[in-house]
Amino acid sequence: GRLEVVNGDFSDLTGLTQGSDGWYSGMPNGWTGSGNAYAVHSKEGARPPICNPSQLGRLSQQVGMLDKTSDVVLTFDVSDVFNGETVLKAFILDGKQNQLASGEFTDGGRQTLLAKQVPAGTAIVILFQATQSTPGLDNVSVAVREPGSTALVAAQPRAVADAPITVAAYFIPACRQIRAGTKTNTPA
Repeated sequence: GRLEVVNGDFSDLTGLTQGSDGWYSGMPNGWTGSGNAYAVHSKEGARPPICNPSQLGRLSQQVGMLDKTSDVVLTFDVSDVFNGETVLKAFILDGKQNQLASGEFTDGGRQTLLAKQVPAGTAIVILFQATQSTPGLDNVSVAVREPGSTALVAAQPRAVADAPITVAAYFIPACRQIRAGTKTNTPA
């Protein structure tokens, strides 16, 4: 079957309660957890909003069932929102909560966790838990590949927020032009 993460970029704020300073409380759509305060921040992260798993306890989602034996690849971004040397623990579990793969991750984009040779018919659950400080979680996706291969078979596209993109350019007339290591006094 097809594995798919619902609301992996946390842009669906449906059902969340807006608080102060960009924070939302509640459980992000598609996810389950044990807490719900300060769940999502709409102003932080490389591409806001981001999830705050430190307040959601064991943040998890069932993402589907495998048709055939496959490697399962979980990809996500971790950010250090409050400069506190964050650590986020990630798991790939089966439907009975047995661990297929786990790892601890610090600040960085495109983090990956791999569960190798997961048998056909296995229900796949992903789980995140903050273990140190306040990590930000974003851009969660899951894919499968042939066992031992590096090519993804069924990568899931990330949901793209409908927010407009602003492009800006700055012209600074007081800049000096530098050519071949020499400085001129001519404005650029």
